[in-house]
Amino acid sequence: MVLSWLMSFEERGEGGQTQTHRKAVDAGSRGGDIDRMSLPPAAEPNDARKPKSSLLGFFVVLQIGFLAVSNGIGWLQDVREEMNPAVKDAVKKVASDWPSKEGPLWETTHAAHDLTRRYAEVTGQFQTWCLFAPSIGRECVFLSLELNFADGRKQVRLRSDNEPPNPTSYLRVGNFRLRRIENNLTLTLREWEGETDEDKKKRWASKIKEFIDEYERILAAYLRWRVNAWQVEHPGEPNPATITLMMRRYHVNDVDHERYWEGPFEVPVGVFGLESGAFIERYDPVVGRLTKAAP
Repeated sequence: MVLSWLMSFEERGEGGQTQTHRKAVDAGSRGGDIDRMSLPPAAEPNDARKPKSSLLGFFVVLQIGFLAVSNGIGWLQDVREEMNPAVKDAVKKVASDWPSKEGPLWETTHAAHDLTRRYAEVTGQFQTWCLFAPSIGRECVFLSLELNFADGRKQVRLRSDNEPPNPTSYLRVGNFRLRRIENNLTLTLREWEGETDEDKKKRWASKIKEFIDEYERILAAYLRWRVNAWQVEHPGEPNPATITLMMRRYHVNDVDHERYWEGPFEVPVGVFGLESGAFIERYDPVVGRLTKAAP
């Protein structure tokens, strides 16, 4: 019964009216009694549906463009970070400045990637492809701090609460928000297969400089927060004069390897001045020591 009514309701005539609706109106014009509450509603005019359809179409096109640009440029930027010297030389013949993050091509792609990243964060679509096969991440990096005091007292080492004391046996409970912020503040410094030691050091030096330049403000807030949390647990302790930021990396081996993991491999990144609120030294792998940071 309901299905028959729906089918008759969908048989539309001129002006968007259904056959049932027209018959009822005709009967009313001949003086018949009609229960108006039983009449099916008239169809929505096509003109009223156009704005909604246009908005939906715009959103679909916008989303397709976002996915193409975000994934495409994001992939290219990841590839640029992982290019070995031979591939980088070949790319330079086509786009000479792009591998060095210079020139109009780099500026255009970087601006587009930054725009899509902000859109992804606002709409809750941000994610990285290291979560999916075949390029699942093999490097686990944790932040570590060294608190250095002006009066010469012994340094205090603060490891991340996310780094398990025993990597062979642990269970993570809580600290989800801490993992989220620290995962965005880690820097992976690893060797590439076939890479010379000289090329590795130059690449690491470039990555450390870019990392501090891009994340210095967030790192400053994080480091102050870590110091405040430590002082709450150790009342009466003074502020450190400087904080050395370290990266502790574990490498996950293949399943058939004798050991599940290798490490930790520890590399300093820079020295943060608590009073100045900036990094006063950066680690330079080329010379193998901390050097004064350029203003």
